[in-house]
Amino acid sequence: MLRSWAEGVGQVVRVSDNQGVLPREKDAIFLQLAELIEARYKQASSKLPPEGDLATELGVGRQRLREALSALELVGAISVRKGAGRTWEGFNLGRYADGLLPFLMAGTRTARELLEVRHALETALLPKTAARLSETQLDRLRNLAEGMVLEAENGSSFAHLDRQFHRLLFEPLENDTLNGLLDSFWVIYEGVKSKVQPAAEDPSIAAMHGNIVEAISQGDIQRAVYELDAHFYGVEQKLATDEGAS
Repeated sequence: MLRSWAEGVGQVVRVSDNQGVLPREKDAIFLQLAELIEARYKQASSKLPPEGDLATELGVGRQRLREALSALELVGAISVRKGAGRTWEGFNLGRYADGLLPFLMAGTRTARELLEVRHALETALLPKTAARLSETQLDRLRNLAEGMVLEAENGSSFAHLDRQFHRLLFEPLENDTLNGLLDSFWVIYEGVKSKVQPAAEDPSIAAMHGNIVEAISQGDIQRAVYELDAHFYGVEQKLATDEGAS
């Protein structure tokens, strides 16, 4: 997975030579480094060896190595702390989108397309996660749903609660890729929300979250999927309208 991701990063971050991040001729060392990390530093928060050791292992000069490391830092796969060196943070779509947002020049269309992907995935996976949700998790989901309604009725955006709700809803699946995709949507959404009137201020959309939870609690998974589908349809229509108006 990391190699495919690294290749995608290379294609995106080379779009501007002014950035000096990852010109095409440096792809090979970037991919070598990605594969090395995939093989040896799979766990998040793993401390990477000094540059000299990495350069020797890869058989490249330090300057080329630093450029590859900078690309990984750009997309959040590596963190750097003064005095502590570099740490492998792991593959995460949310950090990836956050790091690349300036290059992606994302607009409402990007957010809408990501929302369509979420729509398909979440409705397909809802029956599986619903069967694994504990009573404690359902109570937390109810509290978040109630909080969203209150925020919406006050005319405030409840995007932060919406994000927590969907992450918690699929928490039992322990699917890092899905979690990363959810985070990616919110990163893009945060980048474009100044251009749109947030759908999250609509009380009717807020109330749909409570309907989803109650349907799951009653064991009516078909209705839960219906409520989730209706929720996404409403938000997608809002974003499509905003895109057309922008």
